[in-house]
Amino acid sequence: MKNNTHNYSIKETNSLYTPSFLLSIIIGGYFFLSFYEGYLNGILGSSLLKYYIFALILMLLISYKSVYIRKYHILILAWFTIMVASILWSPLGLSSTVKNHIFAYIGMIGLFIAFTAVNFNKQFTLLLVKVSLISSFSLATLSIFFSEAYAGVEQRQVLTLFGVQIDPNNLAAFHLVGFTIAVYYLIFEKKYKLFYLIILSINFLAILMTGSRGGLLSLTLVFLTSMIISFFLGNIKVLLKQYTAVIIIIFSGFFLTMKFLSISIRERLFNFNSYEDGSHRSIIWKVTWERIKENLFFGNGWGNSPVVVHNTFLNMLNDVGLVGVSLFLFIFILLLLKIFRTKSYLALLILIAGTAPSFFIDAINKRFFWNAIILAFILVNSSGVIKQKK
Repeated sequence: MKNNTHNYSIKETNSLYTPSFLLSIIIGGYFFLSFYEGYLNGILGSSLLKYYIFALILMLLISYKSVYIRKYHILILAWFTIMVASILWSPLGLSSTVKNHIFAYIGMIGLFIAFTAVNFNKQFTLLLVKVSLISSFSLATLSIFFSEAYAGVEQRQVLTLFGVQIDPNNLAAFHLVGFTIAVYYLIFEKKYKLFYLIILSINFLAILMTGSRGGLLSLTLVFLTSMIISFFLGNIKVLLKQYTAVIIIIFSGFFLTMKFLSISIRERLFNFNSYEDGSHRSIIWKVTWERIKENLFFGNGWGNSPVVVHNTFLNMLNDVGLVGVSLFLFIFILLLLKIFRTKSYLALLILIAGTAPSFFIDAINKRFFWNAIILAFILVNSSGVIKQKK
């Protein structure tokens, strides 16, 4: 008789997990649908992906023979426990923010634990990267041809499907995923450079069309980080030639793009004097910081802010204080330590692509934010096993 028992361990392992063909399709389907969730919800009138996620969590856990309980699992559960407990001291109590987001939190935390409880094999891990690349590229390509003014604002052009639009900052973050992976492969891989250059160019244009200044700053950070990594790792002369070619192409494309973009979008993106007051962020951040100082250690309770803070970590600090934020940030510290130990620099770039936009918008309940963290962990867990086996 087949043994269906599951083993639980807190020890690291060298074993690799390969999902079945059907489960691989379902996992890939999740990453693909994440890019189009906002449109699917608008068209179908409900969040079908949340049911998909809970089903996927169950299928993953059932398929595992061994589950590895890691430090960051305990940290994220402790963080969520504090989030829920903070409702008790929130002046708004069980606010609409909590009601609207709590199941999204549960789903993404469950998915995070399910995806990081094993070490996926390298081939499957890279498949997920390619799925994310193609999904982002397809979204950007559609955006080029089927964009309309967001809520009538000509400065912000977003993909519009059957009358449905999503926030331009969120859309820019999804475009940034493809740009980031394309930059990595263009610099560090020898094959298919023209293909990756096309993806980079299309996604770059799509980001600019959204008029997202946070997206543009995040894009710049990704590109500069990739340059720093490559200069530390590679042959300087070869890299100088590669980057010179890439920069020439980007600037050529940039000037062509300037002719394609409307004057209003160009003024929004490149009038740097207006960045400080974008959506009154500086005022909101100042007011939020004053609220934070009232209860620095434990925060003012989940969902207490009457306005959108436009900064994920500042909003979290307001909700659960230094105690809650420290638990969450320690997960990032563990991830960064694993990235540098395993030299998984693709994981670093993906992490930056998913988290950099979160400093300009509230992204704690967004797929691009959690998927970046999940995919980065999947990459380093796979790389760690490979390094140990060598």
